[in-house]
Amino acid sequence: MATMRGALSALVRLLVVQASWTYERLQGVGFGYASLPLLERLRDDPKRYRAAVARSAEYFNAHPYLTGIAVGAAATAELEGVPGPTVQRLKTALAGPLGALGDQLFWIGVVPAVMGATLIAVAFGAGLTAVVVGLVLYGFVRIATTAWGLRLGLRSGFRVSTELHRSGLADAVRRTGLLAGLLVGAALPVTADWIAGPDRPAGPLLAIGIGAVGGILAALARFRVPNSRRLALIAAVAVLLWNGSFR
Repeated sequence: MATMRGALSALVRLLVVQASWTYERLQGVGFGYASLPLLERLRDDPKRYRAAVARSAEYFNAHPYLTGIAVGAAATAELEGVPGPTVQRLKTALAGPLGALGDQLFWIGVVPAVMGATLIAVAFGAGLTAVVVGLVLYGFVRIATTAWGLRLGLRSGFRVSTELHRSGLADAVRRTGLLAGLLVGAALPVTADWIAGPDRPAGPLLAIGIGAVGGILAALARFRVPNSRRLALIAAVAVLLWNGSFR
């Protein structure tokens, strides 16, 4: 197990894991940079250390906020003496699932949920404070998720697939998607009412209810990211048309 200092250094480096993104290795160089503090214990065996460091910088690509799971798991596997080719196969096996789960959790869940909540707060008069709180909340969730993933990987090592299944991450993805659907669905009519101004006909509570139900249905349908973007574009056009019709 890595030292507390090494784990903290790795966490800080994981926050910029894509700063050295390349077309050849994608996140590989950033993965290796984040792994260095976790592999310090291998320095007493220079040959093994160099091989582990080189392996850590090989091709890898997943959602950047969940890459810490693979970084921690691979580092622990290296420290436990797992053969190099097996460690590389572990990284390859984790890339796809971590990419898919991360995209669903953040781009279809956390980001729309925070934006929906922020829009509702702004519409009810919170102003710039709501925006600042939304940004802080998103940053907290991002860092907390990365820290949780790194701990999970360090604790699990080569058994990370089993521990990831037991962690409840898939359930968190589903629940966050439902929450995002609810908040975005509620935010659309509230925001439209706010933009249209006080002269718009009454009935915002009914609009909130209809929007919330529609948002939940959208979340249950599990729209893919491109479809969600199209939905957001359609919603923006609808708000503009709504606004224009009551001027």
